[in-house]
Amino acid sequence: MTSPLVRAGMPRRVEDLAEHQCLPFVMPSTGRCAPWLFRVDGRDLDWTPTGRICVFDDVLGVVSLTESGLGICQTYDFIVRDRVEEGRLVEVLDHAQGRSRTFSLIFATHRRLSAATRALIDFLAGE
Repeated sequence: MTSPLVRAGMPRRVEDLAEHQCLPFVMPSTGRCAPWLFRVDGRDLDWTPTGRICVFDDVLGVVSLTESGLGICQTYDFIVRDRVEEGRLVEVLDHAQGRSRTFSLIFATHRRLSAATRALIDFLAGE
């Protein structure tokens, strides 16, 4: 099987991804493809991948398909760091590093929090 990067070349710009087999992840909560989040020249850019293969309910499935040579994905660094270091995956568009998705931290304000929990909340909130 020929690698997607061999077939279509190494993408140099986010727009080049349209020429590649990308592996979108479909968000279970919405049924829509999760946009890929980039930061290019200090500007946030959202790009929604399209592809013949879509993955539902299994974020690691996207990584497995990518490792099998079926396309390009965007995922978190901590998930693929070892695979990249071992040469099983190749990072593309490293100049357009993805940005993190927003998240919520939910806790009961009326309950007494441990010092460790309070420290984590303060750290995550940037206080």
